[in-house]
Amino acid sequence: MIQTIGYNETEIQENILKLFSDLDYYELDPCYSTGVFYKKGLKQPRLKFDINPQSEETQNADVRSLPLEDETIKTIMFDPPFVIGVPNGSKDTEGSNKTFNRFSGFNTKNEQAKFYYDSLKELHRVLKQDGIIAFKCQDTVSSGKQYMVHFEIIAMAQAIGFYVKDLFILCKKHRMNSGKWNVQRHARKHHCYYLVLQKVPINPIAKNLNFASQLFVNEKEHNISLKDNSNELSQISSNDETSLNNNIHRLRPIFEIGSLAWKNK
Repeated sequence: MIQTIGYNETEIQENILKLFSDLDYYELDPCYSTGVFYKKGLKQPRLKFDINPQSEETQNADVRSLPLEDETIKTIMFDPPFVIGVPNGSKDTEGSNKTFNRFSGFNTKNEQAKFYYDSLKELHRVLKQDGIIAFKCQDTVSSGKQYMVHFEIIAMAQAIGFYVKDLFILCKKHRMNSGKWNVQRHARKHHCYYLVLQKVPINPIAKNLNFASQLFVNEKEHNISLKDNSNELSQISSNDETSLNNNIHRLRPIFEIGSLAWKNK
């Protein structure tokens, strides 16, 4: 019996394929890095890309602009950077934070959200109908504020045209210490998520909402307008660090309308 919670990452990755694909491997890994997943037993992807290739067989490409034709991929493993800056409370601000150095990351929360959204749009383009993405992600704390990142990703994905097929939780018995903390303000996270996103036809309700393409706009634009089905306007500022995260929660009613967009799933 395949369960949603597990401690073996390779098992979770393979179970996603068993449940949702007729392939037994991920065709594309656009953030391949050193290929840690595949050293643990997961079959190698057919296509390996990275913005900073670490091996000869890995092609140099940005996940936001892949050298692939439309709708040519059935399965994608997506494990993007997740760390945001040097954690608040760390005594060392000179770049020696272990987690940030090991996994790379983003300078701001806004930067992370924009990267995730742009990446999902590009992956949606190259994915075949009914194809899937296994999106590894985790919630984070930045500047003392907690962000439920997996909720944000779900909202982005639904807006773009994905159906959230399933969710897996990978638990860790031990986690690497990410810095020297003075005061603990949030519970230590010993888990991350695998969101299974499937490309499906989208009906006119969701197309007309089109809120995500307006929400994640060019940073030079300060104000945008969104319409829900009752044509009420919601003015949103995208000029500050917290706006993207805050807008996710302000737009919850629209997300609920958008959930009607996928039929027979």
